[in-house]
Amino acid sequence: MPILYLPDGTREPLVEGQLPDLQWVRFERSVTPEDKDKISYKDLLFLRARNGIAQIEGKRQFRIPNPPRPVDLLGNIRVLSNATGKSFWVAHNLLEGAETNWISFVFGGPHNAKSIREWVRANLDCIRTNGVIVSSQAQPYTPLFTNLCAVVIDRNTVKILPARYFMSRQPSSPSR
Repeated sequence: MPILYLPDGTREPLVEGQLPDLQWVRFERSVTPEDKDKISYKDLLFLRARNGIAQIEGKRQFRIPNPPRPVDLLGNIRVLSNATGKSFWVAHNLLEGAETNWISFVFGGPHNAKSIREWVRANLDCIRTNGVIVSSQAQPYTPLFTNLCAVVIDRNTVKILPARYFMSRQPSSPSR
């Protein structure tokens, strides 16, 4: 069952029919099964063992900027798809203006990730909590607007869409 992650940290199962009907831009893994066949089984075992040892020893780290900074959304989504083997779907309306503007998100944290899974989670958490930013392409980048995002994670798919489609479902805070 897909899990919905909202900007405030709320996490809940996504029931069929709750996902809005949107246009999506899909990012698929660029490494094909045929490419994997070009690597010998012996080489693959060696690479996995070497990476596993480096990770256990704490030598394998995946960079997370500190202090946080804007990074290219589309570039990171392509890397995330390759790293996880999952399809990443980004709602088309989050990418509106990409022809003339820079689409980014603020990515960063206090320490580097020790595994690819931790690095992927850090990216998705930053997209969800900081939103997707549309900025002018001229430096210094001037933010034009930010869309808070929801992330839906399923077995083979990760979907990133505006959180506003789910905000009315959240309990409102009492007024003072």
